[in-house]
Amino acid sequence: MLIEFADVQEGRRPKVHEIMFELKRDAFLSRLCKAFAYAAGPCRICGGCVAQDIDSPNEYSKKQCRYPEKARPAMEAAGIDVFQTARKAGYAIRVIRDTEDRFTLFCLLLVE
Repeated sequence: MLIEFADVQEGRRPKVHEIMFELKRDAFLSRLCKAFAYAAGPCRICGGCVAQDIDSPNEYSKKQCRYPEKARPAMEAAGIDVFQTARKAGYAIRVIRDTEDRFTLFCLLLVE
C-alpha cells in the first residue's frame, strides 16, 4: 500500500516514521505478521540522532538508536525508485525546485 502525505511544507513535516510504525504495528496485530513499513527521508523521531553524532561511526553505530522499533528505512534507501513507483500507482509527482515549495511524501506498507 502506497501512502501519500500531500501538501507538505518544510519545517512542518508529518511524523511519517511514527505513523508508518503504527500502521505496521496495526497490520501485525491484525495477523498480517509479515508486514513491513518504509518511511520517507531520514529518520526524524529524535531531534538529533545519537548514532549519527558518534565521532568514529562503524557498522554498529546504529545500535545506539533510542527507538529502533520505530525507526523505518526510507524507500529510496532500499533502492526503490519513489518517482516511478508513485507514477505507476497513478499519483502525480514532481521535482521540487525551491525550498519554499510544498511537496508530497510517499511511504510504503508491505503486507502479505
